[in-house]
Amino acid sequence: YSIVSQDKFYGYPSINNIGLIYMFQKENEIKKAEIFIRKAGCSCFYFAKNNYGLFYQFFLNNNIANAIELYKKSSDEGEFALAEYNIGYIHEKVNDDMKSAVDHYKKALNFINYPLKYKATIIEDEQFDISKSFIDCFINLKLTVFYLSQSNLKMSEFYFLNALFKPLFK
Repeated sequence: YSIVSQDKFYGYPSINNIGLIYMFQKENEIKKAEIFIRKAGCSCFYFAKNNYGLFYQFFLNNNIANAIELYKKSSDEGEFALAEYNIGYIHEKVNDDMKSAVDHYKKALNFINYPLKYKATIIEDEQFDISKSFIDCFINLKLTVFYLSQSNLKMSEFYFLNALFKPLFK
């Protein structure tokens, strides 16, 4: 950590990435991951705030309230599709509130083509782009099923076609 200075442009994105490496690629390194994810998540880097929310949700005793707060900050600061998806997921799976989930899923789709930025500079990140493509397709399929359950064939068809063809024409 001492090598990466938060005063440099890529400091917080780098700290975030180190935390993700400890979280997902190093065994039994959750305590180290927490140090880096917290440091980056408390910065102005909205992607790191989202990751800190994920850390709260899945590694810190399912702390949903703090996770949602971080997701909302991430979305507000960066119009961040992944944060809106995460909020929708919590409304759907934890709160059993599909109406709110659908609202957040639609908001995520509105943000899906926004680039990843840090301090107004676009960051090229292939893994992030792959994640967005997956979430885009997944949300469209979720909305397809939702509107089918509501007998709204027109909306169901719209989201199904987006899930099917949107990845082909990017």
